[in-house]
Amino acid sequence: MARSDFVVVTAPLTPETRGMLGEEEFRAMKPTAFFIVFSRGGIADDAALLRAVDEGWIAGAGLDNFGEEPLPADSPFWTARNTICTPHNGATTEATLRRGADIFIDNLGRFAHGEELVNIVDKAAGY
Repeated sequence: MARSDFVVVTAPLTPETRGMLGEEEFRAMKPTAFFIVFSRGGIADDAALLRAVDEGWIAGAGLDNFGEEPLPADSPFWTARNTICTPHNGATTEATLRRGADIFIDNLGRFAHGEELVNIVDKAAGY
């Protein structure tokens, strides 16, 4: 993290990833670096992240999710310096619905033919 200009988090939220980014990690980043998260709230410690941005440990953040969702109207993230907040749809594109439908249709055919399904959620892993 100390050498990165951008730290981008796309990890799933699991017991192993919950809270894995906190004060130590944000302090290790360059003051010119940006933190971007598209995956799940709870991976980064929100209080430490807010301090990192407010106190200039990092240059700014692009945040698509938070530990508390929906993000309350009075959250300091809305007005944090050099921070952009999006409504937890950063991975959504015009093709998202089509991809979901394609997977469903493919799996329906697989199911009908007794074949192995694709893109199955591993409930033990949490994603």
